[in-house]
Amino acid sequence: MYTYMMVLNDFGIRPGSIWKLATIRAPLPNDSDIYDPDADNLGNTNLDGEEVPLGWDLTKHAKIDIRLFYAGHRTEEDWTSCRWDPNDEDIPKYMRYSHISDRPICYSTEALKYAQAAYLCAIVTVQASGLISCKTRNLSLYQ
Repeated sequence: MYTYMMVLNDFGIRPGSIWKLATIRAPLPNDSDIYDPDADNLGNTNLDGEEVPLGWDLTKHAKIDIRLFYAGHRTEEDWTSCRWDPNDEDIPKYMRYSHISDRPICYSTEALKYAQAAYLCAIVTVQASGLISCKTRNLSLYQ
């Protein structure tokens, strides 16, 4: 679980803010909306629109800044600064942009997919470590 939370935090989603995000219904922000922590409703100008759930499981809403979508339900303190700045050319592109949506991963539903993949890798690594430790209980690793 630590790996899952750490990856989400790296992409700007604070661990304490993820609870019940999938159950929240809110209007989708307009395409021209830009996140602004000083603006009313954090920059979402479409708060009177139809309320829909955000699709975390597919790439349908991968282009939406989730800070704008959850503007009526979360505050600025629920988000962290992104570790992989999309404008930093020193960081490889695959760490900043999704290869599926070709959009920044930070503050998007794509971050969930990276967190799930990291969690799976962590489980496999721990299982392999457990196997090695069981094998070396009576015999050395070289035998």
